[in-house]
Amino acid sequence: MAFLSTTDFVGKNSVSLNEFTESDLQSYIDRYETKLLVELFGKALYDLWNGSTDAIYTTLTAPLIFQSENCCSGKVYESKGIKEMLAGFIYWEYERDIYTQRTLNGSMKQTSENGEDSSHAMSNLHGRYDEALETYNAIQAYIEENSSIYPEFNGVKKFTVIPFF
Repeated sequence: MAFLSTTDFVGKNSVSLNEFTESDLQSYIDRYETKLLVELFGKALYDLWNGSTDAIYTTLTAPLIFQSENCCSGKVYESKGIKEMLAGFIYWEYERDIYTQRTLNGSMKQTSENGEDSSHAMSNLHGRYDEALETYNAIQAYIEENSSIYPEFNGVKKFTVIPFF
């Protein structure tokens, strides 16, 4: 089931789309969406969640805020929802790759006559990843907190990315 479309990249994860870039972004969605969801849930829980309208699975999809009772001294977690999480991770992959363009002469960084590149742009890019990661971790914490409801959970933990600039 395709969960995201190119029109979901609005707001903070906005991508400038035109007739040339839309198919590129769609290829990133196709490449990463299922992989990210299987990593989030583990394969067995992903198969149960995918396309389900059962409340125990739709709870995982929607934004939620909860406070941990079993671990982490009452930590409060916030999920902005699976669409926002996927858009953040895919935005990160897409923008990171277009930061340098591949040409016949090798990888080239884009420049312009009226501006220069900024490490601030890369910092913002990592901020998008970290926000997506916060939702990813919140969903996994919710599942772990409710392990009797989600015994199939076998998700992969993700960690913050060390900036490369």
